[in-house]
Amino acid sequence: MKNTTVKNVQASRATKPPVSRTPSRPSTSHIAACELPPSVKHVYQAVDANGNELGSVVVEALDAKGRQFYSRLDLMQIAQGRNDEIARLAVQAGMHDYLSTKRLRELGAAFLQHIGSAIHLVDRDGFGQVKDQGIEYRFYVHRGVIHTLGTKPSIKVACVPSSEQKLMPPSCELQTWNDHIGKHLKGNPIMLIAVLAALASAMHRAFNLPRLILMIVGQSSQGKTTVQQIAQSAREQAREIENCAGTANGIRARLEQYQDCPAFLDELHLAENLDGLVKLIFLVGNSASRKTSAADQKAHEAPPLTCGLIAASEKTLAEIVATSRTTLTEGISARLLEVVVSGKNGIFHKIPEGLTPKQFSDQLKTACEAYYGPLWDAWVSGLSRNHEKISVRLPAKLQEVEAELCSEFEITDRVTTRMVRGLAVWVCAGHAALKMKLLQVTRSEIIDAAKLVLKEHVTRQKHGTTPVGEKVIMSVRNLIDRNANRFHSLSMFGRTEQSGIYGYTKGDGEDRLFLFLPGVFEELVGAQFGTQMACQKLLDAGYLFADSEGFQRQFRLPQSGQAKGMRKRFYAVKASICYESLAEPT
Repeated sequence: MKNTTVKNVQASRATKPPVSRTPSRPSTSHIAACELPPSVKHVYQAVDANGNELGSVVVEALDAKGRQFYSRLDLMQIAQGRNDEIARLAVQAGMHDYLSTKRLRELGAAFLQHIGSAIHLVDRDGFGQVKDQGIEYRFYVHRGVIHTLGTKPSIKVACVPSSEQKLMPPSCELQTWNDHIGKHLKGNPIMLIAVLAALASAMHRAFNLPRLILMIVGQSSQGKTTVQQIAQSAREQAREIENCAGTANGIRARLEQYQDCPAFLDELHLAENLDGLVKLIFLVGNSASRKTSAADQKAHEAPPLTCGLIAASEKTLAEIVATSRTTLTEGISARLLEVVVSGKNGIFHKIPEGLTPKQFSDQLKTACEAYYGPLWDAWVSGLSRNHEKISVRLPAKLQEVEAELCSEFEITDRVTTRMVRGLAVWVCAGHAALKMKLLQVTRSEIIDAAKLVLKEHVTRQKHGTTPVGEKVIMSVRNLIDRNANRFHSLSMFGRTEQSGIYGYTKGDGEDRLFLFLPGVFEELVGAQFGTQMACQKLLDAGYLFADSEGFQRQFRLPQSGQAKGMRKRFYAVKASICYESLAEPT
């Protein structure tokens, strides 16, 4: 009976003619649900650097003053009716008519209906890349502007800078900067090298180049900070250079803010955690990131340290860690170039007539605070505009410069050769800047400046090794000099109390050997530098007497006593390590 009634009602409705209605204008709420407000220009699908969707949309809109901005909205939040993010967007865009629960939901529905092409957002200046269908596109962000490196990305890229990324606009034209600061690079090679190191920081990831850290070493009032501020003025206003008085985590967090641009640290010797300082140098030299685990048992990766670090200190790195148990490995010498300043005019080679070094330094500091920024703007634009030409010519040019530097000083050590390659990158950056007419120096002055700092570096290595190799040799020398009584004659082996000894001696005069017990050598030397590397440096310098089986050497023990002529292995160090070599007669 019930089913019959329902059928009759449906049949009666079907026989009735449709009621004619006058076409009416859609309601405001219907428009809001289907159309975007005038201040909203586009809705994009957010993707990561690999082109994968992120589960969010990006709304491009205009604020009340007509300025463009981007806002990322989580799709899950919109689907669940949570409108906090949409409300913030509406306030920023001046859409006050939408500040009600109903209108915000309608606005969210409109966003979902108008999702268009993909967009990749970055939050800071520096190098970036995005992939689309297996093709990698590269770009460099400066002052929030995307500068393409090569082919323009098929995916839209936009920058939403974080609050700490506030780079002031340039204070002058490039010619003005050169008139007050750049002209002094001519005749002052260390100043020139610092500026080249700063410029090269924008090229490392963009062109897959090795990274080298510049460390200026000298006593107080030598002009170290002034040179740092000159390099700093290329990109931003030169202010007081931050020192290293703090924890390694604090310093690392600061360096993370400088992506693919120069960063500056003063007073490196004030670092509280020397182990952390050495690790920090490796992270910067490798453009590496630090991975940690949180309470959620997931791995978290911090941003990589991709800055071009220009540091200053009153001590070399070997001197900084001399009184600690910090391990210095050989790789540090490939990533760090120390330039020791010792001239009567400090870091300056050429001073304007009528000025003292102190007056010249003060003049430069004042200029760096007043004139800044145009060099970096022109440099980034030039790298983008000439990316294809630079990419083609750079590999051959890099090999040419590297070969010239190595042949000049007969460098064959693989670690120093790697360091020279980083120095060659600075030279190539300078030559590219000259092509763009950004600097007022010559090509020969750039290569001469590189040769000068390399010569100073090589000259300090008295034994033809690296700075870490020099530290190994000096440590073994001091160990022998200060503990000569702990080395007994090998003829007394097994006859006397051997508690607390370091080893034995064999031979006399120039043939004398200090035979370190393996455990003692590995504890006192190997623990600080690494046994393999320390032995290799001693062997290369001609101080280790080894055999074909490794770094140790067998010696026959005395026939008398407990040993009965048996053989035993030692690390045999020549006594000549304790003395300076005599100069050859002229």
